This record gives sequence, structure tokens and C-alpha cells, in this order.
Amino acid sequence: MLLFCTRSSYADYVDNGNGTVTDKSTGLMWQQRTSKNYMTWQDALEYCEKLTLAEYSDWRLPTVAELRSIVDYRLYDPAIDTDCFYDTSSDFYWSGTTNSNNIEFAWGIELEDGYEHYENKLSSGYVHAVRAGEPETPPPLPVPQAPNLTGSVSGINISLSWTAPEGATGYTLFLAPYTGADPASVDPAGFENVDIGNLTELSTPLWEGAAYYIAIKAYNQSGSSGFSNTVAIITETSPPPPPPSGMGKAIIIAGSG
Repeated sequence: MLLFCTRSSYADYVDNGNGTVTDKSTGLMWQQRTSKNYMTWQDALEYCEKLTLAEYSDWRLPTVAELRSIVDYRLYDPAIDTDCFYDTSSDFYWSGTTNSNNIEFAWGIELEDGYEHYENKLSSGYVHAVRAGEPETPPPLPVPQAPNLTGSVSGINISLSWTAPEGATGYTLFLAPYTGADPASVDPAGFENVDIGNLTELSTPLWEGAAYYIAIKAYNQSGSSGFSNTVAIITETSPPPPPPSGMGKAIIIAGSG
């Protein structure tokens, strides 16, 4: 039976009910209980190599980075989630990471307060063995719903905006020349399209008399939504200039006989 540890912590643990704890964020499986004995670094290596727990035999000393990942620096004495690691001692715990400047020393962490330092490998410490695992694969995002599109025109400037459906990571704009038909009756499936990334609004000048149908689709890694509502965008056309002064009057001059 799987039990979720209840204390708030940086990690996301599952008590596997078999003497192990899985960190869902890293996929690492940890020995739940502390080693019974305080031991040298070499003895700690051998302890992990000989350990069989929950039918696994590929246990090892964690790297110092892995050991650090189960430290909860908000806690003290010990600085670890004791809902899962319930018998952890506030003492020094070995990692498998040798000090690069002196191979006679190895790194570890004081689990009283999370203090990280190295000790001579002949010193003693406790062990939380670890084995590799795979990070939990998050469930796929649902395909987003269709956005709702609105548009406005001021002179030759158009402004578009659309709602951002939950889970959408980007949008595709579809457009086609305006034909005079009601936008609600137009099928945008044959429109030209362009990916506009994660924008949710767009403003741009066009030209006088530009006329288009426009629709939007949202998408994410799981697929694309249906089409938004289709809008018609028609920019204004300037009225013709008035005739020059005096023009427009007929002047007839009669010739002499």
C-alpha cells in the first residue's frame, strides 16, 4: 500500500510501505530507516552493496547532491521529513562523493541542521542508502478549449484579443479574404494560418479597405483546440477629396457667327 507523507517539505515523497520511500520529483528510491550502525566510509560502501531491501539489491551510497535533495532546511533536529524518514538521527550521514582535493576525505551532511562538510573516510557516520529510479511522468495536458475572439478597427489599425484557455501554450491565427458572407457561416478550415506563439492579443496597421475573416486556435503538446468564433475585420476607406475650387461648374462660351 502506498502512503503519501503528510508533512510539508521541499520534496514529494511516497512511503512505499516496504521500507522504502520514493521521491517523486527525482525518481530516487531511498532506504526509509537509518542504518543501525555508525560506520566508516568504506564500511558504508560495503553496507549499501550488500543491502537487499524491498526485493532490490542495487543500493548504493547517494552522491552528496542526492543526499542534499532530502534535506529540509526549514526543519531542525533532524532537518528531514520524519513522517517518511521517521528514525533519522541528527548526526553525520555519508555520501559517496570523495573530496576532489583529498581522496582520504568524503562529503556528507549533518542531518541535525543540514550542514554539509567532509570528513576523513576513517571517521564514522550513518547511511540512508539510495537506488536509481525514473521520475514520475506527469499526465498529458488535456487539449485546450477553443478561445473566444474579439476584434476592433480604428481607421486602418486593427486590434485582436482572445481568451487564454487553460493549458494552452500557443496559438495559431487563421485568415482569409472577406467575401461579404456572414462570419458565422464561414468555415475557417481552408484559411491561411500562421503560428503566433503565446500571444493573446495583436494590434497592427493594415491598409485602407483591407478586409479579412480571422479565427484563432489554441494548442499545447496534446493537440489543437477547435476554432474560435470567426470575426470580419474591414479597415476604413478615406472619402475621395473634394474637387478643386471652380471645378464642377459648366461654363459655356458661345462662339461668334
